[in-house]
Amino acid sequence: MLLLPGFLRAQTTLSAGDVAILSINATNPDMFSVVLLKSISTGTVINFTDNGFTGTNTTGRTGEGFLTYTASSALPAGTILSWTNGMSITGTGWSSNAPT
Repeated sequence: MLLLPGFLRAQTTLSAGDVAILSINATNPDMFSVVLLKSISTGTVINFTDNGFTGTNTTGRTGEGFLTYTASSALPAGTILSWTNGMSITGTGWSSNAPT
C-alpha cells in the first residue's frame, strides 16, 4: 500500500512518518487501518493505493484502486482511520475516486 498525501489541496502537509499502517487484509473483504501520528486539519486529503512501483518506474503501475480520505473536521494525532471493501462510505470522508 502506498500513501500519497493530497498535494495542493491539503490543509496539513504530511510527510513520511506522519501516518502509520496498523493493519491490512487483502483477503475478502479487503480492509486496512492507519493511525495519524500528526494532527490534521479540516480538508486534509490523504490518497491511498495498492499500485506498486517496480524497477526504475517512478510513476507506478496502473490497474489497481485508489482511495481518498478527506478530513471533514480537524483530527488529533492518534486517530485511527479504517476502510473495509463494501462499507457504506457516505459521511465517512472516504471516496474511491482516483486523485487528480
